[in-house]
Amino acid sequence: MKIVRISVFLLAVLLLFSSASSVSARKPSRSPQGTSIAITVPDTNQQDLSNGQTHTFRFIVQNTSNDTEIIFVQRSEALAPGWTTSICDPQTCHDAKDSLVPWALPPAHSGDFTLNMNPVLDDQPDSTSVSLAIGISGSPSDTILRFFGTSKPGTPPLIFSWNSLVTEKTYSGSGIYALTNFLDNVSGRTVDFALTIQDSVPSGWSLSICNGVPDDQGNINDNCSVGTAFTSIFSPYLGTAYEQRLKFKLNAPTVTKEDSAVIYVSVHPKTNNPADSANYRFVMRVQPQSDVAVPGSDDRAGLTVTNAWPNPVYHGARLHLDVLTDREGAALATIYDVAGTRQSAVNIGTLEEGENHLQVEIPSLPSGEYIVRIDQGTVSSEAVRFSIIK
Repeated sequence: MKIVRISVFLLAVLLLFSSASSVSARKPSRSPQGTSIAITVPDTNQQDLSNGQTHTFRFIVQNTSNDTEIIFVQRSEALAPGWTTSICDPQTCHDAKDSLVPWALPPAHSGDFTLNMNPVLDDQPDSTSVSLAIGISGSPSDTILRFFGTSKPGTPPLIFSWNSLVTEKTYSGSGIYALTNFLDNVSGRTVDFALTIQDSVPSGWSLSICNGVPDDQGNINDNCSVGTAFTSIFSPYLGTAYEQRLKFKLNAPTVTKEDSAVIYVSVHPKTNNPADSANYRFVMRVQPQSDVAVPGSDDRAGLTVTNAWPNPVYHGARLHLDVLTDREGAALATIYDVAGTRQSAVNIGTLEEGENHLQVEIPSLPSGEYIVRIDQGTVSSEAVRFSIIK
């Protein structure tokens, strides 16, 4: 009888030990994977993109589990024509791919993600929507985020803007003068346009109009005429020819009193929105030569800098100058600081009569404000201010 009782006791002990061993070998249970991340959107998920700039939508993914999770972002989108999107994880950005590269997120860490939307302005309202399915490997369900961007035509001019606000300029004495401005295509797409000009020029004066597009090196070949109409094609903003130069060249051989040439420019892009057309007014005012003698000058008055770009000039770049002169001759570009101390003199070779395009090497100078002046013989141009940024 004792033997039976001992056997029963030993069997019970063995069963208990076996059960304890199996419990200790079993891994702890995990929360369902669909609940191991938390997603927040700190900003609005709908934005007005009518300014044509890139807009960013931000969302944050937090790992609430005790294990590293592999985050997946699946993208689907309904893009308006020409619009693009990109999505960025905490380290890099990805263009128009369907999915984001899987991202490993350690326990109790957060990842900052962004969706970037790049619109194209048009003459009709437009919109784009992007859906993001966010989850982890093996998740039974994903979190769906939807983002919306809209654009609508603005007040005129939607398609064009002037690079410079200078629409009036005053000159002194008889000579050849130029007023230059740049017209930018900010629509984000190629645009056909017509440009018409009406002018009022004093008797004995003459006006020609030049239209030109910079090439890859920044050089501009102008198409000049005394006509009153142009037709042209603009590449979109950031294209190779999104910017076109419009130059008015005024010849005032005699100036007995102050007088003005007034030019009216009408831009008509070939869009379906009549509000894109706009009218602009330019004035070239010429005063009689002053009786006050200018040291170092002769009887001529036809040396002027009509345009200088880029401004500011970045380290290693060249300063482009358009110089108009009434005679051929060697010239020098002299750079001063704003206190008037000469910093450098660059021999720019021989200027030809008429318009000259120059590229001036900028010496190694500290960042700041500077002045450049062109000297040809005993005649100097007006001082042109520019900045250097390193």
